[in-house]
Amino acid sequence: MRNIYGIGETLLDIIFKNSQPQAAKPGGAMLNSTVSLGRIALPVYLISEYADDDVGSMIDKFLHENGVGTTYVDHYKDGKTALAIAVLNEKNDASYTFYKNYPSKRLEMTFPVIRKDDIVLCGSIYAITTEIAHTPDEAWKIVSKYCPCLVYTASSESVHVRTVSFSGRFPVKKIKAVSTIGAGDNFNAGMIKAVYRNHITRDQLVKIGEEEWSKIVASGVDFASDVCMSYENYISQEFARKVK
Repeated sequence: MRNIYGIGETLLDIIFKNSQPQAAKPGGAMLNSTVSLGRIALPVYLISEYADDDVGSMIDKFLHENGVGTTYVDHYKDGKTALAIAVLNEKNDASYTFYKNYPSKRLEMTFPVIRKDDIVLCGSIYAITTEIAHTPDEAWKIVSKYCPCLVYTASSESVHVRTVSFSGRFPVKKIKAVSTIGAGDNFNAGMIKAVYRNHITRDQLVKIGEEEWSKIVASGVDFASDVCMSYENYISQEFARKVK
């Protein structure tokens, strides 16, 4: 059976709107993605780190309740679980301030053996590049040096796909967002759901055409749209039941 792994930092997001706290939620890009995948009962694991403190225990319990494996999480003893203050503007887009107190030795845990056609999602500060692109074509010129497939999201405008055999543009839904926190993370989760459920392998990704990519992108858009309708960083339980 294929497994899904998300590699990235874990934090507690404290969300403010109009100078007032609105919610406190376990967060981090890969946590958001893996929780949504866990809610639809896919075999997903988070590779991350958080402290053996009260906040870390709360996050650990939350992950278990939502079907996310924590076998590959480092529960460090020194330091504290990271916090993120997310302040929403008038468009409900967030700006962040981070508070981090990590130990000197980090990620001291066993890593999984990745098998062919397992799905690995890596992001946030764990995937940093100095190269910047402003258009899908500019991004493809950079990404194609390392990877034969690119999905480029242009915020609320469109989604672009570039592979060695296909180039396409797909629409997104027009919604009135409550919060955009987790939108991109859940777009990724939705795409992974479609790839996993349709048994699409790594080799097949570079061969499929518009029909298959339309389904993959539509699943990503559905996940992202749902998460934008609340202060949750992940798809709602109601939505998860519909797509499980």
